[in-house]
Amino acid sequence: ISDVMMPGLDGFGLAQRMRQDPGLCHIPLILLTALADTDNKLEGLRSGIDDYITKPFSASYLMARVENILQKRLLLQQYYQHRLSAAVAPHYTAMKENLTPQPVISAELLSPADQRFIDTVIADMQQNLANADYSVDDMAQATSMSRSAYNKKIKVLLGQTPSDLLRDARMKRAAELIDDGQLNIAEVAYEVGYNDPHYFGKAFKAYYQMTATEWKNRKNQP
Repeated sequence: ISDVMMPGLDGFGLAQRMRQDPGLCHIPLILLTALADTDNKLEGLRSGIDDYITKPFSASYLMARVENILQKRLLLQQYYQHRLSAAVAPHYTAMKENLTPQPVISAELLSPADQRFIDTVIADMQQNLANADYSVDDMAQATSMSRSAYNKKIKVLLGQTPSDLLRDARMKRAAELIDDGQLNIAEVAYEVGYNDPHYFGKAFKAYYQMTATEWKNRKNQP
C-alpha cells in the first residue's frame, strides 16, 4: 500500500518498477492518492496496480479493498495449481474436475509476467519430473531467480512450497500412470523421479492414504 505523491519516486514509478521485477511483480499493490481525476486513475491502472483509492477514505473501506484483493489471489492460486496439475497429469486432473470444477478467473487478474513465470515452471517440471536429482535449486535456476526469491514467489502464486509443488506433481502423475495400466508400480516410481520403489510406495501411501496397489485395484471394487 503506497501513496502516489512521494519525493524522488512516486507511486506510479514504484508500480512500474515492481511490475518489471520478476521477484516483486506478483505482489498486490494499492495506491492511495488525493489525485482523483480520470487521467491519474488511468495512469495508475496502466502501471499495473491492483486498486486505486482516492482520499479521503475510511480504514474500514481500505481493509475491505485489501480483503477483496486477497480473495481474488486465492482464486488465482487455485487457477495456477489447476494449470500445473493439468500439464503433468491431464487425465487425473480431468477426473478430479468432476468433483471440483476448474476455477473461473477474470483476465485482468492474470499478470503477463506471472503467466510467463508459471509457464516456465510448468515446462521445466514437465521436462524433469522423471529426474530423481531434480531439486528446488534446479527449479529456481530455470527461472533465473535465487532460491529464496523463488520460494517466496511460488508460495504467493501457488500457495505451496516448491517441495510440496514437486511432490504433488509427482504423485498426481504417478496416479495417472497407475490408472493407465501400462507400467508396473516399480516402473511408475522411476517415471516420476523415485530411484527406490519402496520409498515411492511409502510416499504414495502417505499422500493418498492407500497403497499404490490399492489405488490400482480400486476400480475393480464393487
